[in-house]
Amino acid sequence: MLSNLSGIFCFFISVNLDLYVLFAPARLFDYRQNL
Repeated sequence: MLSNLSGIFCFFISVNLDLYVLFAPARLFDYRQNL
């Protein structure tokens, strides 16, 4: 059970990092437009 939980946790972190990397350029672009 514990190993399964850590596997899900690592998967969750990797998905969050992928989303952050995908949306970071869009956030920077919006930030520059707002200046």
